[in-house]
Amino acid sequence: MKRRALFVAILLVAIGVVILVVTRRPSANTLLPGTIDVKVAEGVPVDKQAETTVLYTSDGFMPRTLTIKQGVEVVFINTTAQLVRPQADGVSGDCQVKEQLDSCEAITPGGSYRYTATESKTVSYHDALRPGTVATIVVE
Repeated sequence: MKRRALFVAILLVAIGVVILVVTRRPSANTLLPGTIDVKVAEGVPVDKQAETTVLYTSDGFMPRTLTIKQGVEVVFINTTAQLVRPQADGVSGDCQVKEQLDSCEAITPGGSYRYTATESKTVSYHDALRPGTVATIVVE
């Protein structure tokens, strides 16, 4: 009889754990596995920010279009398990030219690359490893 009661108790606990795991939904503030917590400068106008972030996700670069002021540093963060290499369209691949958007090396998962926009222009860019993944930075 004690064995049966112990078995029933273990079975009920196991069922409860399964139900909890299956029905639990992450809240908006919960980080999912493989994501990176990016802090946003809340309350700071975009034109006063010293830097902003572009995330590389399974859907590509986010945001797809970013508008910033000259001198703002853009931090590209790879949130995927793949390598990514941001590169401006038409860039020669000469990594000695610091003003161009080109990470020159692949960004590893969880890694980052920084680019500072020094002049007003529109920079169309892509992932050099997946050229169909595109985005734009508008520098005012």
